[in-house]
Amino acid sequence: MRKLLLLLSLSLLLVSCNIKERIVFNDDMSGDYEVSMDMSPILSISKNMGGGTNSDSKKKKEKIDTTIVFDDFLELYKDSIKTDEDRMKAEMLRGMTMHMKMDEDEGLGILTLSKKFTKFNELNNMSGSIEDALSNAKESSGAVNPLGEGSIMNKNTHYSYDGKIFKRFSNKKKESKAEVEVVEETEFEGKVESDDPDTQKLIQSIEMLEESLSYELEYVFPKRIKSVSVPSAIISKDRKTVNVKFDVKNSLENKDLMSFEVVFE
Repeated sequence: MRKLLLLLSLSLLLVSCNIKERIVFNDDMSGDYEVSMDMSPILSISKNMGGGTNSDSKKKKEKIDTTIVFDDFLELYKDSIKTDEDRMKAEMLRGMTMHMKMDEDEGLGILTLSKKFTKFNELNNMSGSIEDALSNAKESSGAVNPLGEGSIMNKNTHYSYDGKIFKRFSNKKKESKAEVEVVEETEFEGKVESDDPDTQKLIQSIEMLEESLSYELEYVFPKRIKSVSVPSAIISKDRKTVNVKFDVKNSLENKDLMSFEVVFE
Protein backbone atom coordinates (compact mmCIF):
# COMPACT_ATOMS: atom_id res chain seq x y z
CA MET A 1 0.00 0.00 0.00
CA ARG A 2 2.87 2.39 0.78
CA LYS A 3 4.30 1.83 -2.70
CA LEU A 4 0.87 2.47 -4.18
CA LEU A 5 0.63 5.81 -2.38
CA LEU A 6 4.11 6.72 -3.59
CA LEU A 7 3.12 5.89 -7.15
CA LEU A 8 -0.03 7.97 -6.93
CA SER A 9 1.93 10.86 -5.42
CA LEU A 10 4.38 10.68 -8.30
CA SER A 11 1.53 10.53 -10.80
CA LEU A 12 0.17 13.68 -9.15
CA LEU A 13 3.43 15.47 -9.89
CA LEU A 14 4.01 14.05 -13.37
CA VAL A 15 0.36 13.87 -14.57
CA SER A 16 0.77 10.15 -15.31
CA CYS A 17 -2.75 9.24 -16.31
CA ASN A 18 -4.83 9.11 -19.47
CA ILE A 19 -7.61 11.69 -19.41
CA LYS A 20 -10.87 11.75 -21.35
CA GLU A 21 -13.33 14.63 -21.44
CA ARG A 22 -16.75 13.72 -22.85
CA ILE A 23 -19.64 16.12 -23.39
CA VAL A 24 -23.05 15.11 -24.73
CA PHE A 25 -25.17 18.07 -25.85
CA ASN A 26 -28.96 18.16 -26.06
CA ASP A 27 -30.91 20.16 -28.67
CA ASP A 28 -30.88 23.25 -26.42
CA MET A 29 -27.12 22.79 -25.78
CA SER A 30 -27.66 21.68 -22.19
CA GLY A 31 -26.19 18.27 -21.52
CA ASP A 32 -23.89 15.95 -19.60
CA TYR A 33 -20.22 16.58 -18.80
CA GLU A 34 -17.83 13.81 -17.79
CA VAL A 35 -14.10 13.64 -17.27
CA SER A 36 -12.33 10.38 -16.48
CA MET A 37 -8.74 9.86 -15.36
CA ASP A 38 -7.29 6.41 -16.01
CA MET A 39 -4.47 5.76 -13.54
CA SER A 40 -4.14 2.11 -14.62
CA PRO A 41 -0.76 2.69 -16.34
CA ILE A 42 0.82 3.90 -13.09
CA LEU A 43 -0.72 1.01 -11.15
CA SER A 44 0.65 -1.44 -13.71
CA ILE A 45 4.13 -0.10 -12.98
CA SER A 46 3.54 -0.84 -9.30
CA LYS A 47 2.40 -4.37 -10.09
CA ASN A 48 5.32 -5.05 -12.44
CA MET A 49 7.81 -3.87 -9.84
CA GLY A 50 6.78 -6.74 -7.61
CA GLY A 51 4.74 -4.91 -4.98
CA GLY A 52 7.53 -4.57 -2.43
CA THR A 53 8.72 -7.16 0.11
CA ASN A 54 7.40 -10.72 0.54
CA SER A 55 5.39 -9.61 3.56
CA ASP A 56 3.85 -6.81 1.50
CA SER A 57 2.86 -9.23 -1.27
CA LYS A 58 0.96 -11.41 1.24
CA LYS A 59 -1.17 -8.50 2.39
CA LYS A 60 -4.62 -8.01 0.95
CA LYS A 61 -4.43 -5.68 -2.03
CA GLU A 62 -6.39 -2.48 -2.06
CA LYS A 63 -9.80 -2.56 -3.74
CA ILE A 64 -12.01 0.51 -3.95
CA ASP A 65 -15.35 0.99 -5.68
CA THR A 66 -17.06 4.06 -4.31
CA THR A 67 -19.19 7.01 -5.40
CA ILE A 68 -19.28 10.46 -3.81
CA VAL A 69 -22.45 12.50 -4.36
CA PHE A 70 -21.41 16.08 -3.69
CA ASP A 71 -24.94 17.20 -2.76
CA ASP A 72 -24.64 14.85 0.24
CA PHE A 73 -21.11 16.08 0.90
CA LEU A 74 -22.27 19.72 0.95
CA GLU A 75 -25.14 18.92 3.29
CA LEU A 76 -22.77 17.16 5.67
CA TYR A 77 -20.31 20.06 5.77
CA LYS A 78 -22.74 22.99 5.35
CA ASP A 79 -21.92 24.43 8.78
CA SER A 80 -18.24 24.76 7.82
CA ILE A 81 -19.01 26.96 4.81
CA LYS A 82 -18.47 30.45 6.20
CA THR A 83 -17.40 32.88 3.46
CA ASP A 84 -19.19 34.02 0.31
CA GLU A 85 -16.34 32.62 -1.77
CA ASP A 86 -16.73 29.18 -0.16
CA ARG A 87 -20.50 29.30 -0.71
CA MET A 88 -19.99 30.12 -4.39
CA LYS A 89 -17.56 27.21 -4.80
CA ALA A 90 -19.95 24.92 -2.94
CA GLU A 91 -22.81 25.79 -5.27
CA MET A 92 -20.65 24.93 -8.28
CA LEU A 93 -20.27 21.41 -6.87
CA ARG A 94 -24.00 20.77 -6.69
CA GLY A 95 -25.11 17.98 -8.99
CA MET A 96 -21.60 16.56 -9.34
CA THR A 97 -20.71 12.95 -8.62
CA MET A 98 -17.31 11.28 -8.38
CA HIS A 99 -16.78 7.55 -8.89
CA MET A 100 -13.49 5.86 -8.06
CA LYS A 101 -12.69 2.26 -8.91
CA MET A 102 -9.31 0.79 -7.97
CA ASP A 103 -7.98 -2.76 -7.92
CA GLU A 104 -4.26 -3.21 -7.23
CA ASP A 105 -4.25 -6.87 -8.34
CA GLU A 106 -5.75 -6.00 -11.71
CA GLY A 107 -3.75 -2.78 -12.11
CA LEU A 108 -7.02 -0.87 -12.46
CA GLY A 109 -7.53 2.71 -11.31
CA ILE A 110 -10.20 4.95 -12.82
CA LEU A 111 -11.58 8.19 -11.40
CA THR A 112 -14.67 9.66 -13.08
CA LEU A 113 -16.41 12.97 -12.36
CA SER A 114 -19.71 13.87 -13.98
CA LYS A 115 -22.27 16.64 -13.87
CA LYS A 116 -25.33 17.74 -15.82
CA PHE A 117 -25.51 21.34 -17.04
CA THR A 118 -28.77 23.11 -17.84
CA LYS A 119 -27.23 26.08 -19.66
CA PHE A 120 -24.34 26.09 -22.13
CA ASN A 121 -22.38 28.79 -20.28
CA GLU A 122 -22.20 26.57 -17.19
CA LEU A 123 -19.46 24.65 -19.02
CA ASN A 124 -17.09 27.57 -18.46
CA ASN A 125 -17.06 26.84 -14.72
CA MET A 126 -16.64 23.08 -15.11
CA SER A 127 -12.84 22.74 -14.89
CA GLY A 128 -12.74 24.90 -11.76
CA SER A 129 -15.57 22.83 -10.25
CA ILE A 130 -13.65 19.62 -10.90
CA GLU A 131 -10.51 20.89 -9.16
CA ASP A 132 -12.62 22.05 -6.20
CA ALA A 133 -14.34 18.65 -6.09
CA LEU A 134 -11.02 16.80 -5.99
CA SER A 135 -9.65 19.14 -3.33
CA ASN A 136 -12.72 18.60 -1.13
CA ALA A 137 -12.55 14.84 -1.60
CA LYS A 138 -8.87 14.88 -0.69
CA GLU A 139 -9.50 16.85 2.50
CA SER A 140 -12.35 14.61 3.62
CA SER A 141 -10.79 11.24 2.78
CA GLY A 142 -7.04 11.80 2.60
CA ALA A 143 -7.05 10.64 -1.04
CA VAL A 144 -4.46 11.85 -3.52
CA ASN A 145 -5.60 14.40 -6.10
CA PRO A 146 -4.44 12.87 -9.40
CA LEU A 147 -4.60 16.24 -11.13
CA GLY A 148 -2.17 17.82 -8.71
CA GLU A 149 -0.24 21.06 -9.10
CA GLY A 150 0.40 22.04 -12.69
CA SER A 151 -2.64 20.05 -13.75
CA ILE A 152 -3.42 19.56 -17.42
CA MET A 153 -7.00 20.42 -16.45
CA ASN A 154 -6.96 24.09 -17.46
CA LYS A 155 -9.17 26.24 -15.22
CA ASN A 156 -9.20 28.83 -18.02
CA THR A 157 -10.79 26.43 -20.52
CA HIS A 158 -13.82 28.10 -22.10
CA TYR A 159 -16.45 27.04 -24.63
CA SER A 160 -18.56 29.14 -27.00
CA TYR A 161 -21.41 28.41 -29.39
CA ASP A 162 -23.19 30.83 -31.75
CA GLY A 163 -25.50 28.38 -33.49
CA LYS A 164 -23.06 27.64 -36.31
CA ILE A 165 -19.65 27.23 -34.67
CA PHE A 166 -18.59 25.54 -31.42
CA LYS A 167 -15.24 26.59 -29.93
CA ARG A 168 -13.03 25.20 -27.17
CA PHE A 169 -10.29 27.62 -26.16
CA SER A 170 -8.08 28.85 -23.34
CA ASN A 171 -9.35 32.16 -22.02
CA LYS A 172 -6.02 33.50 -20.80
CA LYS A 173 -5.58 36.35 -18.39
CA LYS A 174 -2.37 38.29 -18.10
CA GLU A 175 -0.34 37.02 -15.17
CA SER A 176 1.29 39.41 -12.77
CA LYS A 177 4.97 39.09 -11.89
CA ALA A 178 3.98 37.81 -8.43
CA GLU A 179 1.74 35.10 -9.94
CA VAL A 180 4.53 33.92 -12.23
CA GLU A 181 6.93 33.71 -9.29
CA VAL A 182 4.41 31.63 -7.31
CA VAL A 183 3.99 29.19 -10.22
CA GLU A 184 7.75 28.84 -10.66
CA GLU A 185 8.20 28.22 -6.93
CA THR A 186 5.43 25.58 -6.91
CA GLU A 187 6.93 23.76 -9.89
CA PHE A 188 10.34 23.70 -8.23
CA GLU A 189 8.97 22.35 -4.97
CA GLY A 190 7.02 19.69 -6.87
CA LYS A 191 10.11 17.92 -8.19
CA VAL A 192 10.73 14.46 -6.78
CA GLU A 193 14.34 13.76 -5.82
CA SER A 194 15.79 10.68 -4.16
CA ASP A 195 19.06 8.76 -3.92
CA ASP A 196 17.20 5.48 -3.46
CA PRO A 197 17.80 3.23 -6.54
CA ASP A 198 14.25 1.81 -6.49
CA THR A 199 12.73 5.28 -6.34
CA GLN A 200 14.99 6.49 -9.15
CA LYS A 201 13.93 3.52 -11.26
CA LEU A 202 10.30 4.29 -10.48
CA ILE A 203 10.67 7.93 -11.50
CA GLN A 204 12.35 6.94 -14.77
CA SER A 205 9.57 4.46 -15.54
CA ILE A 206 6.92 7.13 -14.97
CA GLU A 207 8.77 9.67 -17.10
CA MET A 208 8.94 7.12 -19.94
CA LEU A 209 5.26 6.35 -19.48
CA GLU A 210 4.41 10.04 -19.82
CA GLU A 211 5.47 9.95 -23.48
CA SER A 212 2.58 7.60 -24.39
CA LEU A 213 -0.26 9.22 -22.44
CA SER A 214 -3.16 11.00 -24.10
CA TYR A 215 -5.82 13.59 -23.40
CA GLU A 216 -8.93 12.62 -25.35
CA LEU A 217 -11.88 14.89 -26.13
CA GLU A 218 -15.18 13.43 -27.31
CA TYR A 219 -18.11 15.73 -28.01
CA VAL A 220 -21.56 14.59 -29.13
CA PHE A 221 -23.70 17.29 -30.79
CA PRO A 222 -27.37 17.44 -31.86
CA LYS A 223 -26.26 18.86 -35.26
CA ARG A 224 -24.25 17.37 -38.10
CA ILE A 225 -20.61 18.44 -38.24
CA LYS A 226 -19.24 20.05 -41.38
CA SER A 227 -15.59 20.43 -40.36
CA VAL A 228 -13.17 20.46 -37.43
CA SER A 229 -10.09 22.69 -37.24
CA VAL A 230 -7.87 19.84 -35.97
CA PRO A 231 -6.66 17.67 -38.91
CA SER A 232 -6.43 14.53 -36.75
CA ALA A 233 -10.03 14.78 -35.53
CA ILE A 234 -12.26 11.75 -36.15
CA ILE A 235 -15.90 12.41 -37.08
CA SER A 236 -18.48 9.65 -36.60
CA LYS A 237 -20.49 8.19 -39.50
CA ASP A 238 -23.59 10.14 -38.50
CA ARG A 239 -21.36 13.27 -38.34
CA LYS A 240 -22.61 14.20 -34.87
CA THR A 241 -19.65 13.05 -32.75
CA VAL A 242 -16.08 14.31 -32.88
CA ASN A 243 -13.11 12.64 -31.18
CA VAL A 244 -9.72 14.30 -30.84
CA LYS A 245 -6.63 12.99 -29.04
CA PHE A 246 -3.74 15.11 -27.83
CA ASP A 247 -0.37 14.18 -26.39
CA VAL A 248 -0.43 14.80 -22.62
CA LYS A 249 3.16 16.01 -22.34
CA ASN A 250 2.90 18.57 -25.15
CA SER A 251 -0.54 19.68 -24.02
CA LEU A 252 0.72 20.25 -20.49
CA GLU A 253 3.49 22.47 -21.83
CA ASN A 254 1.11 24.37 -24.14
CA LYS A 255 -2.57 24.16 -23.26
CA ASP A 256 -3.49 26.19 -26.36
CA LEU A 257 -2.88 22.99 -28.36
CA MET A 258 -6.31 21.76 -27.26
CA SER A 259 -8.08 24.84 -28.61
CA PHE A 260 -10.16 24.14 -31.72
CA GLU A 261 -13.48 24.82 -33.42
CA VAL A 262 -16.27 22.74 -34.91
CA VAL A 263 -18.34 24.10 -37.81
CA PHE A 264 -21.83 22.68 -38.34
CA GLU A 265 -23.68 22.03 -41.59
